[in-house]
Amino acid sequence: MGLREAVCALGERRPLAPLGNSMDLSFDSPSIMDISITSETEEKTPNVNNVPDYISEIHTYLREMEVKCKPKIGYMRKQPDITNSMRAILVDWLVEVGEEYKLQNETLHLAYLGELSLIDADPYLKYLPSVIAAAAFLLADYTLTGRTWPESLCKVTGYTLEDIKPCLMDLHNTYLKAAQHTQQSIREKYKSTKYHEVSLIDPPETLNLF
Repeated sequence: MGLREAVCALGERRPLAPLGNSMDLSFDSPSIMDISITSETEEKTPNVNNVPDYISEIHTYLREMEVKCKPKIGYMRKQPDITNSMRAILVDWLVEVGEEYKLQNETLHLAYLGELSLIDADPYLKYLPSVIAAAAFLLADYTLTGRTWPESLCKVTGYTLEDIKPCLMDLHNTYLKAAQHTQQSIREKYKSTKYHEVSLIDPPETLNLF
C-alpha cells in the first residue's frame, strides 16, 4: 500500500472525544506535580566540569593529547592560504562570535590572559597548552598579589618556575602590548562586569620572580 492509500484508509479525522471521568486537578490530587520541586530542579544548572572522581584520568588524558595534537611550530610559514595577520583577524572574530551567541567559555578558552596567546601564532606555537595555562595563571596571580609560583603547583603540574619562564616572559610582553594590538575583541570581552573587568587591570611593568 502506498503512502497516499494508507492516509486515505484512515478516513476522516475527528476531534478526540472527552474523557468520561474528568481528571481531579485540585491541589490535593496525587495527579498534580509539585511545581515548586520542578522549578527548583530546573534552576540548578549542573557544572559539567565538576567531576572530582575522574580528575586524575582527565588530567593524564589531556597531557597526552596536547603532545599528540601539538601543531608544528613553523606551519604558518609553510602554508600559503592565510597570513599571520589574517589568522589574528579570524581569532578575533571567533571571540566576538562566542560572546554574541553566548557560547560556553569552554568553546574557546578558560582564562583571561590565556586568550591573548591565541591572537598571535608566534611565539606561542612552541609551547604546550599546559605551559601557557601555567604561565597565564602565574602572571595573573602575580599581577594581583605579587606571589610567585608555589611548590604545591610544582607538584600538581610537574612544572618548575624555570620550566615556564620563557612562556611567562612572552606572555608578559603580550600583556604589556595588548592595548595597542590591532585586534581588540579579547580586551573588550574582558572589560565586561561578567569577567570582573580584568582587562582594565594594568600589567606589571617588570616581573621580579627570578
